[in-house]
Amino acid sequence: MMEKIRLRTLLCDRPPCWAVLHGRSAGPLAMARDAELLPEGLEIHPIASRDPLALRACLSDYRLDLRAEEPLPVIPSLPPLGLVVIHRSQRRSLPRALSLLLRDRVPVLAPAGWVHPSTGHTRLLVHCGWELWWPDEPARD
Repeated sequence: MMEKIRLRTLLCDRPPCWAVLHGRSAGPLAMARDAELLPEGLEIHPIASRDPLALRACLSDYRLDLRAEEPLPVIPSLPPLGLVVIHRSQRRSLPRALSLLLRDRVPVLAPAGWVHPSTGHTRLLVHCGWELWWPDEPARD
């Protein structure tokens, strides 16, 4: 329970704009919804999604702004992000735009073992095959 409260506080202090990169389902977002971790006024941007309709269907019962799917090059032009959720296999390389976000100190939720930020992020949580990497310093707004 204390971990849930800590996560809710951390996520509420971030911009309510999340990017979902290569989303195949709403799995981690549904878990966050069920744990009451989604911030009020959340705006979700699917980027190069594998199944945007499944993402929309899974989150249809929660009040949030689910934007239309966009291509990878749009990442630098998004508003300040509170979290990046990555669905991607380990065999795939890290998109350059995502590596820029890691330097910008954006929290990342990814499949366990997929991303290992070299500096600036600490693994905050491992749960159900997912890892949450949190920036060591506050993000620039």
